[in-house]
Amino acid sequence: MSPQERQLPETALHSHPRDGQPFVEPPSAPAAHRTWDELLAATISALTEAARLQLPAPDPDGREQSRPDEVSTEPIDWAEFVTLALTGAVANLGGVSRALRGRPGSWEAESLRGLLQGAVGDDPVTLLRHRTEPLLVVLRPAEILADLGYDAVYDESQRLLREQQHQQVWRYQL
Repeated sequence: MSPQERQLPETALHSHPRDGQPFVEPPSAPAAHRTWDELLAATISALTEAARLQLPAPDPDGREQSRPDEVSTEPIDWAEFVTLALTGAVANLGGVSRALRGRPGSWEAESLRGLLQGAVGDDPVTLLRHRTEPLLVVLRPAEILADLGYDAVYDESQRLLREQQHQQVWRYQL
């Protein structure tokens, strides 16, 4: 894939110059009902649970173990788990700067920025691959046509549709 194919259109990353509204925006999140303390406790609990997670270990001899009680386990790569969770959250929020906007210059923010830089680099498409929430793509045809120089054609078509709207009556008999 060429670098040009991987780049997001400028309109996907920034607000539209006319009205300040982004072309690509996350769906509105439901109102948060948990407090800082409740959310922190739930996050600590989830991370602790992940740290205790055990996966079946590969048998060093390559033999299949016949009894479930003989299966040996090993801990997960917890650092990878936490990195993937943080990367997914940052992708869902729309980027590193948006995620760290609370205190962007803090030592914590710098550490997380370095971790995320190591995980996904500078490519916004790589970060988008970690999203777990859908994107809402907002298209504004009038603005797109105006940007392309077709605003007069668009205005004329809108005028014609308004004029002919009353003629478009459908009747059904059952």
